[in-house]
Amino acid sequence: SLQQLDLQCNQIGDDGATAIGEGLEHNTSIQELSLNNNQIGDNGAAAIGGSLERNTSLRKLYLSNNHIGDGGAA
Repeated sequence: SLQQLDLQCNQIGDDGATAIGEGLEHNTSIQELSLNNNQIGDNGAAAIGGSLERNTSLRKLYLSNNHIGDGGAA
C-alpha cells in the first residue's frame, strides 16, 4: 500500500487541499505527505488539519512555502 506521497509544486490550492483532506479522513496507509509549494492558504490548511482528527496513519506532513497564515493554523 502507498505510504509516502510527494505532491510538491502542483498548484493544488485550497480546493485541492480540501479534497486531499477529505481523502485523508478515510486513508489508513499514507504515513508521509509532502504538500510544499502548492499555494495552499488558510482554508486548505484548516481542511487538512480537520481531517487529522480522524486519520491515524499520517506521521509526517510537509506544508512549507504555502500561503498559510494564523487562520490556517487554528
